[in-house]
Amino acid sequence: AVHPCGGACPVDRPLCAVSVDDRSRGECVMPTSCQFAAAHCHDNTLAGLRARQMCPQTCGCNRPRAPLALAGPAFGCGSVCLSHGSYLSSLSELPCEDVAPDDAAWLELLGNLQRFSQTLSGDAGRSNLGQLVLLLRRFGCSYLALGGSKVPFNSTDPTFLPYLGSLNYCAEGGSTLPIKALSYFCPVSCGCRAGDAHCPGTCPPRDAATPLCPDYQRFSDNDRERGLFRDHCPVRP
Repeated sequence: AVHPCGGACPVDRPLCAVSVDDRSRGECVMPTSCQFAAAHCHDNTLAGLRARQMCPQTCGCNRPRAPLALAGPAFGCGSVCLSHGSYLSSLSELPCEDVAPDDAAWLELLGNLQRFSQTLSGDAGRSNLGQLVLLLRRFGCSYLALGGSKVPFNSTDPTFLPYLGSLNYCAEGGSTLPIKALSYFCPVSCGCRAGDAHCPGTCPPRDAATPLCPDYQRFSDNDRERGLFRDHCPVRP
């Protein structure tokens, strides 16, 4: 791909300000405010990392349902963002409801995940994340409420299973990719309870009878026979 500023920017003008109208054109500038960072918030680049580190509010690090796929600390959103008053207030008031498949922020998040997948160096990472995005576009949050034996299409490919090997895209740190926890958008399908990390405060509380995770996040007997059974819950939200 052609660099919009023609190559690396000089030290005295380190940021490539990409044109809003044409992302193939840009100008090297000395940033004077976070408005220059906005164009890089979703980039899996050094510029994107610095944008999220230096301008976390502009990039949406402190908004639970911001469509920022690269929202983990490894991508520049500091953990302190999850202690910010605006984040805690929004999370406490967020409805404990899965978003609709055509929700604008949800679709933007999936687009950013797809864009991120195309920057991964390994074929497996690109394929797995790309497949996840495809299924989430097709089925919405309900895909995350499917057990391994209930995936509604003809395939035994284990990459189709949402919780294979205790992976859990509902949770931050639940996969090998430090991406945004999907529990913000899919709290019901993710099995959220009030007080769980990255889950709305309006979800039902846990009590002595509440299982650690829903049954569909555990593998079925059929999965046991296929050698894929795990007798414990995946990483939790």
